[in-house]
Amino acid sequence: MTAMSLSRLILSSALFSAKVFWPYFSSVVFLFIGLALIPGNKWLRRRGIEKALALAPVFIAVPLGAFGMDHFVEHTSIARIVPSWMPAHLFWVYFVGVALIAAALSIAANKYVKLSATLLGLMFFLFVLLMHIPTLAAHPRNRFALAYVLRDSFFSAGAIALARSHREGLQAGSSDKLVAISRFVIGTVAAVYGVEHFLYPHFVPVLPLEQPLPSWFPMQQAVAYVTGSILFISGVSLLVNRKARLAATVLGIAVLGAVILAYLPLLVARPLGLDALNYFFDTLLFSGGALALAGALPKDEGALLSAAAGTPPQ
Repeated sequence: MTAMSLSRLILSSALFSAKVFWPYFSSVVFLFIGLALIPGNKWLRRRGIEKALALAPVFIAVPLGAFGMDHFVEHTSIARIVPSWMPAHLFWVYFVGVALIAAALSIAANKYVKLSATLLGLMFFLFVLLMHIPTLAAHPRNRFALAYVLRDSFFSAGAIALARSHREGLQAGSSDKLVAISRFVIGTVAAVYGVEHFLYPHFVPVLPLEQPLPSWFPMQQAVAYVTGSILFISGVSLLVNRKARLAATVLGIAVLGAVILAYLPLLVARPLGLDALNYFFDTLLFSGGALALAGALPKDEGALLSAAAGTPPQ
């Protein structure tokens, strides 16, 4: 299917549902903003696969724009997941929607990224603390409840990594504790998700959520095992801090491949389904978080070890 036919399909379908049109529209707006500013991205001056790091802000901003608009078109259903003890549920739904769109604009336009990405990371951390962990505690045997804890923990770590990659005076070989924490969180999530692909190979790749792969999707087990292997190996490399920058870059690129090869066909098959749209953008945000971590990690990984030991790199 050509890009023109895909755009026509999305447009014609979305016209029947404002709930679908506005997330599509918002994501396209931030896509164009982000792509327009890529030529000025410092990572484009790198060689080889490191050029992919320039896409991290785009892959983060575009899903945020779609999720932000979701909070306005699906406000009733989203209000149900706000913790019951919090007052004014609709206020928090709209507040988070505005915050997501503001963060998307900041990151796509490359303005105040350190501030907006830090606040974004804090917001995802609060989602984990206030919503997902209580749900997991109430349903400890529900593997999807754990998946949501890990997913938003990953998103939080990716946002913090993006913020740290924009810190002043960043040089190859520089490091800090927040980057190390982000590396640990992202490595842990990737490794756990990788194992789940071998235990449950018939579900969608990367994020082990409730959506099974449709019967028409080819080579389901092969896709699951290859994806699981990449996730697990990349995760372990990040955890032990060996070739961490390369591992995060490969992870981001591999997840982007899953977005294109698995989630895009699902989205084309169900263009009016908000669940398919959200799965697509969840996984794209996962790719952006991994690439953001790669951008924050030093090329000389010995510098990270020296920094952790409190000694200057040799």
